[in-house]
Amino acid sequence: MLSLVMMRIEKIAIVSHDQVLYLNVYDIVYFESKRDLVEVHFIDGSSINIYKQLSKLQMLLPQFFVRVTQCVIINKFYLGSIDKKEKVIRMQGNTAISYTMPLGKLIQRIGRISSSEASFLARVEQENENEPLLEIA
Repeated sequence: MLSLVMMRIEKIAIVSHDQVLYLNVYDIVYFESKRDLVEVHFIDGSSINIYKQLSKLQMLLPQFFVRVTQCVIINKFYLGSIDKKEKVIRMQGNTAISYTMPLGKLIQRIGRISSSEASFLARVEQENENEPLLEIA
């Protein structure tokens, strides 16, 4: 009998010029492409630059990372809100990311948060003792 085990990716290895970086995916809020490099933004407010194409980076990431613009991939766990009037996505920490696609397509791309993802959110909140990552009304 074959049993399926859900693998949980916790770290990704990124080869960038002269080093290999091991990044905890649960600490990453979003990736932003800027010309020849990608800026990685972390939950603690820090960021680093890596030399990797965003499209190649996207292939390494778990499904809870979503490409919302040509230059930005977000971690949907840290999505705070979508401002329809200003056409911005607000991440935890109030970082605003502009979007141009129709709202319906954006929401479809982001998708729903499953119960296993909600359990993860609760665990991260408890470990970090931060404000809630997502408020559901």
